[in-house]
Parts: sequence; structure tokens; C-alpha cells
Amino acid sequence: MDVYILIIISFFTLIPSFFWLWIYRLQDREQPEPRYLIRKLFFAGMLITIPAIFLEDGFIPNQLFGYQNWVYILVVVILTALIEELLKFFAAKKVVWKLSVFDQPIDGVIYSISVALGFALVENFFYFLPFAFPIPIPAKFTLIFSHREIIANFWQNFFWIFVSRFIFTTLMHTLASGVLGIYLGKAKFDKANSTKLIIKGLIWAIAFHALFNFFALLNEVGFTFFITLTFAVCFFPYIRKKECFKIGINRDTCDNIVKLNL
Repeated sequence: MDVYILIIISFFTLIPSFFWLWIYRLQDREQPEPRYLIRKLFFAGMLITIPAIFLEDGFIPNQLFGYQNWVYILVVVILTALIEELLKFFAAKKVVWKLSVFDQPIDGVIYSISVALGFALVENFFYFLPFAFPIPIPAKFTLIFSHREIIANFWQNFFWIFVSRFIFTTLMHTLASGVLGIYLGKAKFDKANSTKLIIKGLIWAIAFHALFNFFALLNEVGFTFFITLTFAVCFFPYIRKKECFKIGINRDTCDNIVKLNL
């Protein structure tokens, strides 16, 4: 039975990442990035999940997991966001920064999101793993249901984990990395302000990720959904307009471009 559940888990783990990858690839269908490069970035995102887990377990005291007070919440939301966004950024930059195919600013968005979706896939797998095996897993993945609770309402809990990872967390990873990708793309073609742009992108990505974590840990589903939806509504029209990615463009000018073309 556990083997069959593992197969089901593996299948449902793939759905969120590949669905959102398809959605984002549609935004870049005019000049799509090479598939081999997307696969490489996706795999890089999968690989960095492991050091992220070790770093989070190392920097976040184990006794804080499951002990929800304000100290716990602040430590977890800031450190997890910081660690994960930094690792996703370094993976994307390491793979693509010197490549000739990185030839327009919007490419930074697609590259960063590809890493984020590989990261989310492995993270999702760990969240689903207790449904197949009652084995010890990193502390951050044990916060939702105990194994006893899983067995008591197996499919109901499975459904809610899938929905939360699909609609909320995987999308959040793409939005946080996507906004960082905007600045990564601009930094690539604006060498004089490269460091400043990357720092600004990291601040935006970490802040959004931390805010998401904050409401998620408080189990405020409504607020979590609201901030994710709001960010997505702002982000998707922006990346559809290549004019927004021209170096030095004013944000108000881009907003007007977006409004005129919606």
C-alpha cells in the first residue's frame, strides 16, 4: 500500500511545478528560452532544496518547531525566506549569468522562476512524504499534520496539502523568485547599477516570502490567499509587457503601458 501511495504522491508532487512552469512559459512564447536550459535550471532548483533544509534546521533551533510564539514566528519567517531566496538567486545566477542566450532582461524572470519551481517540487515531495511512510523528516515539514492525524483523515488531509501547495506555496515561490528575476535581468544589462539592482530584488523577494510565511504560520488562510493573489495580479500584467524591462524605465511609465495594453 505504501508503494502505491508513494507513486500517487510522486504524481501529485509534479503537478504544481509543471502547471506553473507551463503558465510562465506562455508569457515568454514569443522568444522562448532553450528547453535544455530550463531543464538545467529546474534541476538546479531541485538540488538546492537539500542545503536549504540543512541550513534551516541548523540556523532555526529545533525546539522552536512546533512551539508557536512570536519569537518562533519572527525567526522562522525571516530566516527561511532569507535562506531560500538567496539560494534560488545564486543557483539562477550561477547557471545563466555568462550565457549568450541571456540576451534580454525578461529572461531573468523565466530563469529565476525555473529554479523556484524545481525547488518547490522537492519541497512539496517532503510535505507529502508522511502520507506514505511514518519516517523522521526535517522538522519544518512536520508542522501541518502528525502521522496519527494523517491516518485518521487521510484523503481529506492529502487534498488540503495539495491545494495549499498548488495554489499558495508553489505560486508564492514563483512570484518571489520572479520579482527577483526582474532585477536580475535588469542587472545583467546595467553593469553600473548591477549590485544595487540585485540587492533591491532580494529585498523584495525576501519581504514577500517572509510576509507569506508569517500569515501561513498563523494559519490565516484568507490573508495568505489575499497577499498571494494581489502580488500575482500585479506581477503577471507587468511581465507580459517587454517595455517594462527596458533599462531605466520609470515605473509610472510602465504602469501606463500595462493599462493601455490590458
